[in-house]
Amino acid sequence: MGSTIFSRINTILTNNKYKIVETDESSIIIRFQLNTMHIYPSDQDDNFVSVLLPNFAPIDSESDKGAFLERCQRLNLEMKVVKIYSLRDIIVASYEFYFQNDDDLEFNIKQSFKSLISAKVAYNKLEQTD
Repeated sequence: MGSTIFSRINTILTNNKYKIVETDESSIIIRFQLNTMHIYPSDQDDNFVSVLLPNFAPIDSESDKGAFLERCQRLNLEMKVVKIYSLRDIIVASYEFYFQNDDDLEFNIKQSFKSLISAKVAYNKLEQTD
């Protein structure tokens, strides 16, 4: 991964006063509205970023898996940009984007946080009505 994209994301997060929890060579982890977001700049494309909201709901049993798949299918059809899926029985929401310049990068980072929280809220609403 180019260090420039990593440093550009760090600058955007710092300038917008997001709480950076941890960084390593492949990701930046922040806290936003009591949620942990993982930001992964692509190591293959300097203009591509994935932002993940993991662990927002568990899948506890086989019966949960069927309901989970139905909720995911419904939300993935309804929501723009955000996709929800499971990874080893953990529910993950992702927002992936390409950007052209720093303004575009900043806009999408901010939008990803809002969209991922909206997806979590929508998922929880569906879970309560099932």
